[in-house]
Amino acid sequence: MHRIYGKGKTLLISFLIAVLSVAVIIGATFALFSDREQKKISVQTGKVDVVGTVSMEAAWSQGQSSDERVEAVINDDENGNFDAAVEQGGVFSVTSAGNISLTNISLGDGAAIKLFIENASTVAVKYRVYIEAVPTSNAELVTSLAFNTADGEKYFADAESALYLQDWAEWESGATQEFSFEIALPWKMQQIFDDETNPVTEQLAADFTLHIEVVQANASTDDLQ
Repeated sequence: MHRIYGKGKTLLISFLIAVLSVAVIIGATFALFSDREQKKISVQTGKVDVVGTVSMEAAWSQGQSSDERVEAVINDDENGNFDAAVEQGGVFSVTSAGNISLTNISLGDGAAIKLFIENASTVAVKYRVYIEAVPTSNAELVTSLAFNTADGEKYFADAESALYLQDWAEWESGATQEFSFEIALPWKMQQIFDDETNPVTEQLAADFTLHIEVVQANASTDDLQ
């Protein structure tokens, strides 16, 4: 009897161990069953960009006692290059890179420039157009040149300040704008160049940078000078 009891106890213990082992394995297996749904979040910033091209619409010389402009012939090579020789001997040009040159300009001379600009931004923006003189420019020439827009005749207050041709205006993505202005040396500035006490006896030069500034439409421009 003693051997049989001992064997039965041993078998019972072995069975319990086996059952507990199975329970542990099953419990661990159950813990691995789960469900999950994933969503992708993609963030991409908008792009603010503007593309501009420049052309010359007209060039002229104007006599002191006449309101009539003597228009020059504009040569257009259809590759973005324009040039014209005005009556007084000035040679004006616009290159495909957008560089504007008025060489040998005289009183009464001028040129009409057109900007064709495209809002290549992916968001709505607002833009403005302004000109700054390069610091090495002659101050007398800078302040004598007239920049005419649809809003009227504009002059630099001094050689260090900026001249705003177009104030902030909203602009939808993908839209295009045409903006025209004139650069001229009017006869009313004659006293500056024919001053008997301080006559101009040498060529003067002025260089400018034309800016097309763009910011997103809902940005504050109060702190932008």
